[in-house]
Amino acid sequence: MMKQPDGIDIIIPIYNAYGDLQKCIASILSCTDLAAHRLLLVNDASSDERILPYIKGLESKNILVIENEANLGFSGSINHGITVSGDRDVILLNSDTIVTAGWVEKLIACAYSAAEIATVTPLSNNATLCSVPKFLKENTLPEGYTLEQYAKLIETVSLRLYPRQMASACISSGKCSEKSACLTGKPLKEAMAKKMIFAIAPSKLVIAMLCAMTLIFIILAQPRLSVKKRKNILKPTRKS
Repeated sequence: MMKQPDGIDIIIPIYNAYGDLQKCIASILSCTDLAAHRLLLVNDASSDERILPYIKGLESKNILVIENEANLGFSGSINHGITVSGDRDVILLNSDTIVTAGWVEKLIACAYSAAEIATVTPLSNNATLCSVPKFLKENTLPEGYTLEQYAKLIETVSLRLYPRQMASACISSGKCSEKSACLTGKPLKEAMAKKMIFAIAPSKLVIAMLCAMTLIFIILAQPRLSVKKRKNILKPTRKS
C-alpha cells in the first residue's frame, strides 16, 4: 500500500438543479471529513438565482466557491476546478449524487493500492456501466433498506477484487463517460506523479459509494501521452 495523501479536493460542477444540489451537499457534509479534504463548488453560470446565494453561504476554509463567467459545460467546469485545485488529487462528483459513509476513504484506499493506478470508478445504483446489482439499469433501493443500509450491504458482500481495465482514456459513468471528463490536465502532469481522478458522475440521485470497496474500472496510467494530448483530452461543452 502506497502512502496516501493527507487530503483531496472534491470538485462539483453545478448548473441549476437546486433541490438535487441541496441533497448532495447535505450528504457530503454528513459523510466527509472537510477538516482534511476540500470541497470545490464550481458554479457554471447557473440561471437559477437560488444557486449562488446557497453555495456562497457554505463558503469556509475548506469549502471554496468558484464562479465561471460564462457557461463552460461539464468538462470546462471540471477543468476550471482542477486548475484551482493545484497539485492535489481530486474527486469529480455530480451535483445530483448522494454519498454514503466512508466514501472518500474507500476511493483513496483503492487508488493507492498500487502505484500504476491512475483513476478509479465506484459502483452505484444508477451509473450505467457501473450500476449494481443490475448492469446498465437504474436500480431502486430494495424494499426495507435505507440508503446507508444498502451501501453497508454492498460493502459487506464485496470481494474487494479491484478489477482492472487498461485504457488510454477513462471509462466512467454518466456525464463523465459521455464527455470524456476523467482524464484531465492536472492529474496527468509530471508523468503521472500524482494520482489521477476519482470519478463519480452518475446522473439522477444515486448512491455514490454504494460499492464501498468493489470498483468496476481501475484505469492504469498512460505516461507516454504527449504533453499536447494531455492538455487537450478535455474539450469544454455547453450546459452542464
